[in-house]
Formats: sequence, C-alpha cells, structure tokens
Amino acid sequence: MSERAGFFRNLGATPGIAIAASVVIGLLLAHFSVALLQTSAEARGRTELEIKLGRLQETLSLLAMRNRAMGVALLLGLNEPAVKRAALRESGLDAPDVLQRLTIARRHFGFEGLYVIDKEGQIVANDTEGSKSTGKSIAFRPYFQSAIKGQESVYLAIGSNSNTRGLFVAAPIHETIETDSAIIGVIAIKLSAEAALDNLLNGVGGEALLISPQGIVFASTRRKWQLTITSALDERRLREIRDLQQFGPRFENSLPALLGFDPTKPAIDLDGREFIAEHVAMDWGDPNGTWTAVLMEDSEKWLPEARKLGIAGGIFSIVVLAGFFIQQQMNRTRRLNEILATENAERVRVQESNLAAAEDRAVVARISSELRQVRSLPELVQTFMHHVSDLFDIRLGIFYVADNSSRKLCLVGGYGVSIEELGTEVKYGEGMAGQCAIEEKNLQITQPPEGYLKIESGGGSATPRNIYLHPLFLKGKLVGVLELASFSDMTSKQEKILSEFETIAAANIELMEQRSNLETEFRRQKESEDSLRRQASLQQALIDTIPYPIFYKGADSRFLGFNRAYEQTFNVNREQLIGKRVLDLDYLSIADRAAYQAEDEKIIAEVGQVRREVLIPFADGRLHETLYFVSGFRLEDDRPGGLVGIFIDLELTQRDIKNG
Repeated sequence: MSERAGFFRNLGATPGIAIAASVVIGLLLAHFSVALLQTSAEARGRTELEIKLGRLQETLSLLAMRNRAMGVALLLGLNEPAVKRAALRESGLDAPDVLQRLTIARRHFGFEGLYVIDKEGQIVANDTEGSKSTGKSIAFRPYFQSAIKGQESVYLAIGSNSNTRGLFVAAPIHETIETDSAIIGVIAIKLSAEAALDNLLNGVGGEALLISPQGIVFASTRRKWQLTITSALDERRLREIRDLQQFGPRFENSLPALLGFDPTKPAIDLDGREFIAEHVAMDWGDPNGTWTAVLMEDSEKWLPEARKLGIAGGIFSIVVLAGFFIQQQMNRTRRLNEILATENAERVRVQESNLAAAEDRAVVARISSELRQVRSLPELVQTFMHHVSDLFDIRLGIFYVADNSSRKLCLVGGYGVSIEELGTEVKYGEGMAGQCAIEEKNLQITQPPEGYLKIESGGGSATPRNIYLHPLFLKGKLVGVLELASFSDMTSKQEKILSEFETIAAANIELMEQRSNLETEFRRQKESEDSLRRQASLQQALIDTIPYPIFYKGADSRFLGFNRAYEQTFNVNREQLIGKRVLDLDYLSIADRAAYQAEDEKIIAEVGQVRREVLIPFADGRLHETLYFVSGFRLEDDRPGGLVGIFIDLELTQRDIKNG
C-alpha cells in the first residue's frame, strides 16, 4: 500500500509524466472498454437473432407441415373412384368428372392447383385457374418419388408451368380405400408461396433469406436476392440444378446471379456496413438435403458508432482529468467485467432456455405428427390421452366432444375411463364439465371434497389432489372439454405445453369433421350424378323409339345428343358429334352449314321456332324432301337453354300413308 501511494506521489511531483501516463492509460482503457462493449453488444445481438430464428424456424415448420392440404390429398387418394380411374388411365386426360371433383376441393380450401399423376409420373388431370400441366411428366419431382413409395411429402419448388413459387404436398393414390392396398398413382396439391414466405420473412425483423440445399435463395426480404446463388457454379452443379427442375424454367437458358456475399459467415459486409448473421437448418424431408434460414442485422443496432465514440471520449476525458484516480478506473473496469459476465450468463441462460423450448417443440411436433396419422375420433382421443397422462402425471382423464347445436357434451374416450361410460352425454351447465362449457374458461378444483371423484386401481382408490377442466376451442368455436385428475400440481411450463396439445387436438377434430363433410358431399354428388345418368338414359331410350331423326343442342349451339334414327339417316356416330356445332358437319355443304349455324343461334337467343320443307342429303346419297322443324327452349331460370330439332322424310311419310 505504501509503495502504491509513493508511486502516485511521484507522479504528482512530476506533472508532465503524470499527464503523459494519464493519456496513455486513458487511451488504453477507452479502447479496452469499447472493445468489451462491442463484444457484449454483439453477444446480445446474436442472442436476439437466435431467438428470432427459433421463432422463424417454428413458424416455417408449421407453414410447411400443418395444413389441410395433406388431409385433402390423403382423402382423395383413398376414397375418390374418379381419381383412381384417372390414375389408372381408364378415363381420358382432364376427364370432366375428375376435374369436377378436383375443382370442389380446390375452391373449398383455396388451393392453387390439384394434380392427378399416374404411376409413370405423367399428369393425367390438372385443375387450376391458370395454364394447365396436363400431359407433362413430373416423375423427376422428389415429392412424386416419395408419394409413389407410400410416403406423404412436402416440397418447396417453382412450378414448371406457372413459373411461381409454391408449396407442394403429395400423397399416394391407393387401389382401394385401404391404406395397405396397391399404390396406383399420386395426388398432388399446390399452395401458393409467392407472397406468404416473403411476408413471413419481412415480419421477423432484419434481413432474412431462405436458402435451398443447392444454395439458391428461394425467398428473402430483398427482392434482388431472390433466385440468386450463394456461391459460384461449376458445370456439374449447374447441370444438377437444371436436372432437378426444382426452380422451374428459371435456369434453363441462363445462370443464376451470384448473391454477392456468404450468408453463412458470422459477420457480413452489406452496403458498406457490418451485419452480424446467424443461420439455422430447416429439415423438411427434402431428399436433396436441408434448407437454411439466415437472419442478419446491422451491428450498430446494439452499439451505434456515435455511442462508441461517446464512451471512448468520456473515459479518456475522465482519465486525463483524474489521472491520479486509477483505482476508480480499475473499479469501473471491474464493473464492466461484471456486466459482461452477467450478460454472458444471461446468454447462456437464454441458450439453455431455447434448448429446452426446442426439446418441448420437438415433443409437440412428434405428438402432433402422430395425431395427424389417426383416422378415427376414438383413436385420436386414445393417442392424445396416452401422451397427456405420460407427460403430465395424469391418473384420470376424460375427453368430451361438444355438440353446439344440441348444447351437449359427449364422452368419447379418456384415460382410466371404463367402456360403459363411453357415449355418456352431459348438458351445457350440468356438472363441472357442463359448467366449463358454459363459462368457456379453464377451471381447477384443488383438494376436491371426499367422494367427489375417485381414482381406482388394483390396489384401491384415492382422491386426486387437483382436477383440471379445460375447454377446447378452434377459431372461437367450442369443440370439446378436457377433464384431468392428478395427485400433483401442474407447472406453468406443463400448462403451456398442455395448451398447445389442446389446440392440436381441436384442429384434428375439425379436420376429421371436414373429412366427413367432404365424404358426404362427394357421396351426395355421386348420387345426384347417378340420378341424372338414369334420367338421361331414359330420355335417350324414349327418343330412340321415334323413327324420325331428332337432335338437341345447348345454349352454345353445340350438339348435346341424337336419337338412333339420326345416326342411321346420316350415317354418323353420336359420340363423334356431341360437342360439335353444325359448322363441323362435313356431310353438309359449307353454305348450308353457315346458314344453319346462323339460324341456330337466332332460334336459341329468341327461343323461336322454324318450320320449312328442305332438300337434305341422306346416307343413301339421295336428296330427300324433308320437313325440317326446330324449336328453342328455356331453362328453369328463364335463360335460353338451347333447341330441339326433327327431320321428317315426306317421301317416306307419303309412302307409309299409301301403304296404309
């Protein structure tokens, strides 16, 4: 202590040396302090980036995996006969009955396109608002290759026909309604990712990129980065990217532009400023490898240049003005080190918390995947309750499904529930479960009274410590009530995870209802179509008994049908003429075709009639004097519906009259 005091006394005795020492110490300390703050700020920034990346990873996983498109694809591939016939090539390309079913699903769920693909990878039916891909082969697409092997598939790519970014889901088409039957094709659904991905990245904060396994920027916060490549291509890599065709026609005749920086580096020079960057792998089951999400932010966000200069200048000024108070500056450095240690400890705590949260998300994702695989409500409840009892130490669980129309709860399953109790109904407001449905909020009974509820086992029975009642909601609608009994208290973390499970269970219940409604709609339409076909067969049989040629056309003047007499008189096949106009009948002269076409359009528009005698060439090569009669008709809503026409051979009629 005396030596240190003597040192300061010596400095005081020689002011020049003391000032010089203060300047040197001030410069060194200012530089050291700013460096520490810079390190701390960057550590804090990277922690924030890691947290944001964690949320982005979770959101992107939900966007890729949790969607109704997979449920619709699985349902169509199992239950739709028209889709199966199309996959087997038993109907023509884009068969009307197949497109009708695809259109219903596409419009109902807002998909961009639906595709039916045969075993060889050729698209045999495509329903979309834009240009179609019917007839094209997509055997090279990984989502087709996975689905044809019986695996559900999710895939990000640029449509080869639409040239837009999309999320493709694919499921196998089975020969029967059994999932273990032979796979005869693939059903694929495209959802637009053109705006969704970019908006998602823009909402994270900072500059963000989503990069494919090949190094192609698929989505980004800056438009100029999209569809660039992170590193230079050699001929082999370029050929692999082109052969993959994951990016549509974008690189068929040109090279992708270079991104201009390496997004995997921890620090990046961007627009003359230093950005810190973090990245995370996105495993979506892409056979070509994992995707990468990158998030970057300007390092000055956490420690601006002006602040650094201010800190350095302040420290330097203090040291120069108070050169003899080095101990105080040492204390300041110690405090700065303590701050840095605290921030590092906080970073470790956040990382550990993120790791624990990631493990929880993995559990949620695994159980969510299991719930998506089930195909019945009892199986869903059994799987759900099995995991709930395992994770939250539940000894008794009851699962009610809500019927809002009758305002009743139905017991459909649980954990530790006897079979005799299944199907029990509880009115809204009746008992604690009914009260939970009425109040629409969580209820908890701590230390329930003796005899209120018993948990039975082989060794006896006991009263639980806690009873939890949770209403299950989806989009503001009550879908069920969950009643759980436990001997222990539930932590806040467990309550949060349980809430996520409840949301997943509610979503799966809705998905099953949608599947059921879709099956009912398909069944109703099939019954309607069968009825129409029977009526059409009866009508056709009736007009086939008439000996004179008869035809009828729709509002667009195209043939809808003929009778047998028409086919015989003009030696034609009705299947070859249906859908054509009179302009397409080569057995009439060009002048006659034009005249008949103009007359047809006028009769349909005015719902008029024409009756006249004309000479018509029949199949025997002769001109026959014929009475030609045509009449327009209206539809039920009073719109012009088309016309009906008949040819009466006067020569044959007169002969029949003479012959009695």
